[in-house]
Amino acid sequence: MIDRLAELADIVAPRAVAHAPAPGWWTGAAGWLLGVALLALALAAALAGARRLRRLRARRRLQRLAQRLRGGACSDDVGALLPQVWGDMRRAGMAPESLTGSARLQRQRLLYARHAGCDALLALLEDVQA
Repeated sequence: MIDRLAELADIVAPRAVAHAPAPGWWTGAAGWLLGVALLALALAAALAGARRLRRLRARRRLQRLAQRLRGGACSDDVGALLPQVWGDMRRAGMAPESLTGSARLQRQRLLYARHAGCDALLALLEDVQA
C-alpha cells in the first residue's frame, strides 16, 4: 500500500480556482445612470440644434422673400403669401401677434387691407429684420 501512495506522489494537486476580477464601476447602476444621462444630453443637444436650424431656415426664407420684393418680383396676390410669412415668422421666433411699433402697424395694414400691396409686405419684412 505504501507503494501505491508513492506512485501518487508525482501528481500535483490543482490550484485553487481564481476569483473573477471585480467588475468596473460602469457595469453597475452608476454606469447605467451615466449612460442614460449622456443619452438625454445628446437628445437635448440634437433637439436644440434642430430647432436652431429650423429658425435659421425660416429667417433665410424671409430674407429671400424681402430680396425678391426689393427686386420688383411681386405677385399680384400678396394675400396668398401671408400665411407662409406668418408661419415663417413664428418659426423664426417672432410671433406676429406680439410685434411692436411700425412692424405692428404694417402687420395691421396687411391684415385689414382689401388688397394687400407688396410695399406693405416689404416694409413689414424690413421692420422685422432690422
